[in-house]
Amino acid sequence: MALLLCLMLAALAALALKRSGGRIDLPRLRGLVAALPAQRRVEVLETRRASQYADICLLRCDGREYLVLCGQQQQLLLRESACPVPASAPASAALPGAEGEAG
Repeated sequence: MALLLCLMLAALAALALKRSGGRIDLPRLRGLVAALPAQRRVEVLETRRASQYADICLLRCDGREYLVLCGQQQQLLLRESACPVPASAPASAALPGAEGEAG
């Protein structure tokens, strides 16, 4: 099965090269790669080595952050919390009606 799959991929590559006149159009290939979705649901924010056999990972998924201890045989959820407000958001946007008040 693997041989058949490799032969089919080689035949498709040969047909693509024949169709393009033996040239590979790199800008077109970059456009295809750029069209792939860049946004992922799971994001690894930070990873630290806790010991020779374990890592601590900070993950973000669907608006939540997870602190996970990853060992050889198991994973342990240490903490789960809501994602903090991004630092780039202005303080007046976080507090409704705060822009018109002067002390």
